[in-house]
Amino acid sequence: MRTLDDLPKPDRNWLWKRRNWLSVPPLPADVLQAASAIEQTEKRLEALAGGRIVALEAEALASSVRDSWAVEGVELDPVAIRSSIVKRLGLDVPEWKAYAARRSAGEDIAVRATLDMLNGKTEVTLESILAVHGKLAPPASEAAWGRFRTSEEYVVKGFGDRREIVYVAPPPEDVPGLMRKYVRFWHESLPGIPRAAGAALAHLFLVVIHPFEDGNGRMGRLLADKCMARGQAGTFRPYSVSSVFRAHGQAYAARLDGLDRRDGVERFLRFALARHEEAARAAEARAEALAGLEGFFAAAPFLTDEQRHIVRVMAMDPGRKWICDDVVFDMEDDEAACAAWDDLVGRGYIRQGRLHLEAVPAPDRKPEQEEGAGGPEVR
Repeated sequence: MRTLDDLPKPDRNWLWKRRNWLSVPPLPADVLQAASAIEQTEKRLEALAGGRIVALEAEALASSVRDSWAVEGVELDPVAIRSSIVKRLGLDVPEWKAYAARRSAGEDIAVRATLDMLNGKTEVTLESILAVHGKLAPPASEAAWGRFRTSEEYVVKGFGDRREIVYVAPPPEDVPGLMRKYVRFWHESLPGIPRAAGAALAHLFLVVIHPFEDGNGRMGRLLADKCMARGQAGTFRPYSVSSVFRAHGQAYAARLDGLDRRDGVERFLRFALARHEEAARAAEARAEALAGLEGFFAAAPFLTDEQRHIVRVMAMDPGRKWICDDVVFDMEDDEAACAAWDDLVGRGYIRQGRLHLEAVPAPDRKPEQEEGAGGPEVR
């Protein structure tokens, strides 16, 4: 099998070869309008969430950690992630059940690095970027963490003899200077454009520089979330940039591959902003569901603790089509949990795997089954 050194290196007009590429490009009116619309959605989201903003931010934080590592092929335990977040931040999130026994080194490493970068007290500097990257290091990793690469770096796709290099990063001797320009760009250029456009560029330019042997995508996604948090009241985000990119991985890769086009950066911006808008609207729907929980529980005092837990978990992702096992996997009594799910289905609160809190029937009366929804709910 051919080694990486044997593979042909494509000679393309990489973005980093262009003069003054590390700067804000001309932004068309519709791009600025799309970025501004996201900020308006976020203002509505913050007002709607009210006292539930902590739950929104906690869930988004957990999603950010899980999805950012999943993009790199590393599957982390979602319960252990949530447990680590609760322990480190001292949060009271009724939607979560944190078990200290489920914490592990891998999840703690991921959560600690994420919190360190998103902490409102952490300024973006060369030193802070290197420090956070160093904390990303998984146990027994052979890569150099916490320092810039000193060798050529390529992006390769395919396996075995079908591998091919699809991106050549800047030479290693250029990396320190490019990262100094990146930090200046962060502080001098990003404040002048809408946050969503700035977050897309902050992510994109770090990935283009590819300053590390490993962890470039994770650092780029963290910095995008950091940029989105600029100017907001809290430190953390109500939805995750990592989740945006994970859900559209193939389209994301295609936009990166097209950066050598004259309109490549603009195409990436349009893609990123459209996905941001989708994520913001999904978070808005989550906030609406959470905002309705207090009134729902007041009108349905007959629900058990298990049923309240199921409803809270489903409200965190109201657009998802759930199955019983996905909701109750962290509950201690499987039999009681499944009975609680079945009763919620019978009352009409769960239909076709989705949460419905519009009406609260009396505790001794079950609503008629909705037309066309025959058959048992999938467990």
